[in-house]
Amino acid sequence: MKSVLLPQGRKVSDVETKGLTAMPDPVITTLPAEKRAESRDLNVFGVKETRRLALGHLDRMIRLEPKVLRGDRPRAVHDFRVASRRFQQAFELLAPFLPHPEARRLCRRIRRCRKALSRVRDADVFTQWVEKRLARKRVRRRETWKALLDYARDRHQRACERALRKFSKMNLAEAYVHLRRLLELSPEDEAVFTASLTVENDFHKRLTEELERAWSRFKALSGQAMDAPGAGNIHRARIAAKKVRYLVEMMQQFEVPKSEEALAWLRELQRLLGHWHDFEIAEQVMVEAVARPAFVRERLDLASDILQLISQNRKVKDRFWNQFSGIALASERGLRASAWVESIITSMVR
Repeated sequence: MKSVLLPQGRKVSDVETKGLTAMPDPVITTLPAEKRAESRDLNVFGVKETRRLALGHLDRMIRLEPKVLRGDRPRAVHDFRVASRRFQQAFELLAPFLPHPEARRLCRRIRRCRKALSRVRDADVFTQWVEKRLARKRVRRRETWKALLDYARDRHQRACERALRKFSKMNLAEAYVHLRRLLELSPEDEAVFTASLTVENDFHKRLTEELERAWSRFKALSGQAMDAPGAGNIHRARIAAKKVRYLVEMMQQFEVPKSEEALAWLRELQRLLGHWHDFEIAEQVMVEAVARPAFVRERLDLASDILQLISQNRKVKDRFWNQFSGIALASERGLRASAWVESIITSMVR
C-alpha cells in the first residue's frame, strides 16, 4: 500500500481518511472540482503548487529590494527576510525536481542576502523598542532612554552601511531572473516535466521527509533549550520552530487534514519566542552600550540607570520564557501536535 496526502473533505468510499489516507498504487487520483483543471495527479499538483508559492515569495523579495536598499524601512527588511525564508523552504522541497546545478548556487545567494540584513533587523528591533517607550506620556528615566535612542540610531546607521555594501555585491536581480526561469516552465517544458514525475519521485514523500527532518531538529533543539535555557539554545530552537511552521503552512495550503490545530500551536510558540527575542536583542544592545568607554564617558550619570533597565529586561524575558515552557512540547497542545506529525511520518513510510 502507498499513502498520499489527501485534501480535506474528500469523499472516498473504499478508504478511511484519518489525517493521512492509504491509497493503492499507482498514486493517481481525482482532485476536488476546483483543482481538477490544474492537474489529474496529486503528485504533479503538489509540485506545481510549491513552485507557485516559491515564485510568489521570489516576486515579493524583488519588490521589496528597493525599500530595503533605502535603509529606512524596518518593515521592508523584516518582510524581505521572511519571504527569503519561505522561498528557501519551498525551494528545498523542489530541489530534487530541479536538477540544474545552478539552482542551489542561486538559492545560497538568497540566503546570503538575508544574513547580510540580520544586524540591520536587530538594530531596527531595538530602535523601535526604545521609540515605543519614549512615545509614552509618562516615562521614567527619559534621559536614559534618549541616550539609548541616540546610540541605537548610530548603531543602525553603521549596520545599514555594512549590510548594503554586502547586499549590493550579491546582485539579487540576476539571481531573481535565473531562479524565475528555472521555476516558471514553458508549456512544452511543463509537459516534459509532468511526464518525468513518477511514484519513485514522489512529492508527498519528499514533503514528509522534510517534515520529519525539521521536526526531529526542532525536538532536539527544543529539548536542549529546556534543559539549558541560554540565549544560544533558545535562539536555535526558535529558528527550528520557524522551519516547522513554514512546512505546516504549506501543508495547510494542500489542505492536509488537522493541520490547522498544529499550525495555531506553532504560531503561538513563535509569538512568545519572538517577544523573548526582542527583549534579548534589547539586552544585548544595552550591554554593548555600557561596555563602550566612549558611551559611558559621555553619559556616566546614566550608566547605573541602564544597568537597572537590563535587570528589569531580564525579568520580562523570563516571563516570556515561562509562558513558552507552559505550551512547549510537553504540554497537552504540544503532545497533540507531536501525535499529528508522527501520524503523517508513520503513514508515509508504511
